[in-house]
Amino acid sequence: MFSKIKDLLSSPRHKQKRRRREAKQLAQEYFNSFPGRDHLGSNTSYHHDARTLLQGKEVATKHLSRVLEHRLAAKRQATEYKNLLRPDFPDCEAFDLTAWKETILFEHPPPGCEKGNYNEYSQIMHIVHNAGIFDHESQKGWADMKPRDYLAVACLESGFDLEEVRSAMGMLLG
Repeated sequence: MFSKIKDLLSSPRHKQKRRRREAKQLAQEYFNSFPGRDHLGSNTSYHHDARTLLQGKEVATKHLSRVLEHRLAAKRQATEYKNLLRPDFPDCEAFDLTAWKETILFEHPPPGCEKGNYNEYSQIMHIVHNAGIFDHESQKGWADMKPRDYLAVACLESGFDLEEVRSAMGMLLG
């Protein structure tokens, strides 16, 4: 009897169902992490596939799972970096970057930034993006801009000047 159960659990069909179930869990966790809009850059195909999977339709789960695991890990890494810089800022997985951009930059800009003025934010983003902290993800073609943008927002919201941002990125690269 145990051999039949073992055979059943190791069958290709059972493995495929397990992979599919795990991929669905990853997709749900991923969408709960405020990943950004579906139509932006590298989100397009991955968001489509993840939503298709959550609707119960067939997709290639092995590759999608790797991408989602990678993106979720990058968000957790961004949270760890944030904790070194400013522990009282929300975690990356719980931070709605899209809403922040729409609300803060358009309606209620941070101190020192005029409404609609992206100058300081853009400069900080440039420093964070060029620091190369998350370069490993773009090398695999699985880039997710949220971890980088999130760190830029955390620095901006912390009131870091440009030199403090450079210093913080240097410390994180350490």
